[in-house]
Amino acid sequence: MRDSGRSTILSKLSRQARSGKGQLTIGCARRLSIVIRTGITPSRVLSQRTVGGLRITHFTQAARSRVPRHYHENATLCVLLRGASRDQFRYRTIDYEPGAVIYRPPGEEHLHEFGEDGMAAIVIEIPAARLRVDSALHFLSELRFEPAAPSLGDCAQIIRCLRDPVTAEVELEEHCLSLLTVFNQDRGQAATSNGVERVRIFLDECFTENHSLEMLGRMAELHPAYLVNAFRKRFGCSIGRYRRRRRITSAIKQIWNTQAALSEIALETGFYDQSHCTNELRKELRLTPNRIRKMMSTDL
Repeated sequence: MRDSGRSTILSKLSRQARSGKGQLTIGCARRLSIVIRTGITPSRVLSQRTVGGLRITHFTQAARSRVPRHYHENATLCVLLRGASRDQFRYRTIDYEPGAVIYRPPGEEHLHEFGEDGMAAIVIEIPAARLRVDSALHFLSELRFEPAAPSLGDCAQIIRCLRDPVTAEVELEEHCLSLLTVFNQDRGQAATSNGVERVRIFLDECFTENHSLEMLGRMAELHPAYLVNAFRKRFGCSIGRYRRRRRITSAIKQIWNTQAALSEIALETGFYDQSHCTNELRKELRLTPNRIRKMMSTDL
């Protein structure tokens, strides 16, 4: 088939997929004996965001539905959150349940079948160009599957970040990179690096500012994905949460020791506004700024 004819057919099938709620037309695909290149085709997108070139989608698929054989131009890493799914590849069939992580390299042909209750998942799309130039992602060179990876904690954080428009991009990207290193067996070598300590000291001094993982990685002389895991291993929390705790500590110090307006304190300690500060205090401490201030006045 000539390239122009192939492009016309792909365009037609893509329109059919869009008009069919994201499902490709299997009969048409079989008649043409062609494997379709497509993006992800969810029944419903719950939330979606792009950070650092990675597109993250929280989505669902309908019960007992099917996506016929296709491939993606970009790599995909998918974590199943609810339900059941089956992926059929050329030489392998994989059944997976909640908590499972599957990585599909660019161009990997497969089809999907979903269980009686459908499924919900998070998928991270990684541009093929990034895989070619990023040597630290060499472990993502082939089809990989982990049936019970420790990934749902990061997924919960990713969903929170996706739903919260004021969440810094660096925090969302951090949780994504943590998921991308599920299959990396070499990440432990970074745990003793002095670079991780340099990042902590820097965050202690500059916690009111937002810094990209790329910049922090250069400071630590580590790939951002390695830095994410090494920092968590050493200090027991993510970079984003460490910075958030520092902001909260500074805000409480000012609440207790000055008469400054809460709106002013929020801006000075790195929050977007008073509402953002109040929400973070409630989330971390289950306390509002006013209640924290009253604690000190009660003790006096």
